[in-house]
Amino acid sequence: RQMCIRDSLYSLFTADDILNEMNIVIRLKPAFFHGLPYAIRASVYGMAPAFISVGDVTKAREDIRTALALGKDYRSVYLTVADIYIHWGEWENADRIIRAGLALPFDDRMVLEENDCLRKLNDRQERVRKELAKKN
Repeated sequence: RQMCIRDSLYSLFTADDILNEMNIVIRLKPAFFHGLPYAIRASVYGMAPAFISVGDVTKAREDIRTALALGKDYRSVYLTVADIYIHWGEWENADRIIRAGLALPFDDRMVLEENDCLRKLNDRQERVRKELAKKN
């Protein structure tokens, strides 16, 4: 339990650093790595609590739109966005993003990353389906 608390506090302390790094990358090259910096910044805005950190759902949603526009063919963007929707409990949005990410063609240039993302998206899909089944 103490490790979870320590890890959570560490995450809050690093949120500003991650946000600053992503802002630099976005300022220097907005389309870098298929928009993944926007997705990472969205995860910081979307998962950090607003009352004690940098959390801002409106900014997160803006960055999600940009990330998906720039990374429409990049599976890691879909994985990152799916995690945000899962964190928010937006199961229908998570399901839609996961299905879109799984439907992308396999990129033979990045075999390890593709396999890792596919495995994680399939894991997330199973969790999301269970949550959606509870609602119905």
